[in-house]
Amino acid sequence: MSSGRPGTAGGIRRTGSRAGPGRGDATPGIPRARMAGGEPRQRADRVFSERRLRRVGLRFFRTLPGGANAMSMLRLAHADDRIGVRRRRGGLPGGHGAGQIRAGAGGPDPSIRSCCPDSPLPAQAIGACDAAMTVVRPDFSLETEAFARGVRFVAGVDEVGRGPLAGPVMAAAVCLVAEDIPDGLRDSKTLSARRREGLAAEIRARALVGLGEASTGEIEEMNILQASHLAMCRALAALPAMPDLALIDGNRMPKALPCDGLCIVKGDARCLSIAAASIVAKVARDAVMTELAQHWPGYGWERNAGYPTRQHLQALRDLGVSPHHRRSFRPVHNILWQEKSVNP
Repeated sequence: MSSGRPGTAGGIRRTGSRAGPGRGDATPGIPRARMAGGEPRQRADRVFSERRLRRVGLRFFRTLPGGANAMSMLRLAHADDRIGVRRRRGGLPGGHGAGQIRAGAGGPDPSIRSCCPDSPLPAQAIGACDAAMTVVRPDFSLETEAFARGVRFVAGVDEVGRGPLAGPVMAAAVCLVAEDIPDGLRDSKTLSARRREGLAAEIRARALVGLGEASTGEIEEMNILQASHLAMCRALAALPAMPDLALIDGNRMPKALPCDGLCIVKGDARCLSIAAASIVAKVARDAVMTELAQHWPGYGWERNAGYPTRQHLQALRDLGVSPHHRRSFRPVHNILWQEKSVNP
């Protein structure tokens, strides 16, 4: 029978304390349960939310290579944002229990290679660590396949500037030379500004490059999607020669594309030509926004490139809307509406 004391149910009393070094074999930071007779026992399964994992899970993985990516590792270990953690005694130095991450009902995959053979964590968790640290790099396979079919010129096309509240949307088209591809090409969002600028200079020197843009007025006249497609078509037209095939980043083909095209979802992470185009377009647009910031100071465009950062939104409220802001975008539209309401 239950003791009837507050906080007890079915003969089990859960303590509010948390185990720590020197307090038994429970994993640090995880509550433990006590039997009615006083003997501690490990709870068989416990599901932690992502917020909980930020406090507890990081302690498990901080000793591993790439420990800063602990949350990514845990997401890879399970299809959900909820992770089942089965704890078992022993394993960690000092008598602490080791955490066993299990994906679904199956046990650890024996095919997973451990990146840290001496680690006390099981192979499944280490495999998640390996997967999290594996960087997917773009390659030249799509272009090579096109060349094998008799295509002579292949261009990668990407745009930048769909999300900002101000400035144009810009696109670049790049035809790489198979025998002279710069090293380090990847999605521009994964590169530092200095690295992007260095690669953009290399790409311009060693490949065919075309740039196109759609102004703020054109974005307002049509919409951001159609303006992006217009910038892509202008970038292709700016190449010294029209390519036979354009590899377009995304899942929408511009209707007025002047050549054959192929849409590649997440193309800047899969295709070297598109990655090169993303770098050139990003560097070119950042330069445009830095120049605009000289004429319209206070919005921080030289740092935020027109994206809706906290500083940019505050400057919009303090300074008002500039001619380069996209009035159809909600934050800008809302401020204009408030000004109209205050001053009818």
